[in-house]
Amino acid sequence: MSRRRNPCCPCFRMSSKYQHDKIQKKTFTKWINYHLETHNSSRQVEDLFEDLRDGVLLCHLIEVLTGEALPVHKGRVSKRVHHISNLTTALTVLRRRGLELINNNPTDLADGNPRIVLGLVWQMILHFQVESNLQLLAEWGFEAPASTSSTSSAASTPIGKLKSSVDRVILRWVSAEVAKKHGIPVSDMDKSWRDGVAFNALVHRSRPELVDMERVRRSTPRENIESAFRLAEEHLNIRPLLDVEDVLCDKPDKRSIITYVTQFIRVTTSLRPIEPQPLGSPSVTRFRSLIQWIASTSQVAMTFDPRSDLYAQYQVSG
Repeated sequence: MSRRRNPCCPCFRMSSKYQHDKIQKKTFTKWINYHLETHNSSRQVEDLFEDLRDGVLLCHLIEVLTGEALPVHKGRVSKRVHHISNLTTALTVLRRRGLELINNNPTDLADGNPRIVLGLVWQMILHFQVESNLQLLAEWGFEAPASTSSTSSAASTPIGKLKSSVDRVILRWVSAEVAKKHGIPVSDMDKSWRDGVAFNALVHRSRPELVDMERVRRSTPRENIESAFRLAEEHLNIRPLLDVEDVLCDKPDKRSIITYVTQFIRVTTSLRPIEPQPLGSPSVTRFRSLIQWIASTSQVAMTFDPRSDLYAQYQVSG
């Protein structure tokens, strides 16, 4: 008779941690490779822990994310001193960009330390993808509740200070945009996504004609997840960072779910309806000023005399 493992058992926790690290490694590798596709001279990451050790691909990734050219040693004979130099360059740029890399050092990355590598990539995802989307959510009113010790909003607080509330902010957005509308219980960024209904609701949010939510409720989790991932990639340009099996488990990896789901925030930006503005609002005032400027400029252009000295002064001789 088989015995069920106790969730409180250290072996169970170790197995769960290993599974999450495995999923993160796969998700983060896909995230990196999608960005590296736009780099002119970069290859793809095959083994996350091995391929970042020399710092070359990490520097290429940072170049794509920041638009900043980095001095990278890519000689045929690459030694550890060159690896450390590349990694030092990469970490220096990231810190200058505002990432809080407290436990990251070039030596650990050169050694391919799994915990350090996963932590670094997660910091980059938070900074370059999640933070900008959280700022959008803050503008829409979905920022996390202010703590008792600080009154700063999600839009003005560095991402390092928001780590504990990232999932809460996203959950507020998911709840407001899709969960309440379809009666979907989404209370976390892991288990609530296992049946695939919430993924389909996100697709429905932007392209309602693509998803029959009643049919989704009658379908199996695998069917729902497969369909949502396919539709999101084909019609919304959502990168398939997750595999179906990554979600069909006891407790999906939260960081991987967040990395995938936050892509939808940017998609809905372009599809968000324009709300009517009050007549005295700044946007309406600026629009009226623009119209007046166009009208006055057009009037000047219509009355301009090409025979004037000013006109002749700026003619290009043949």
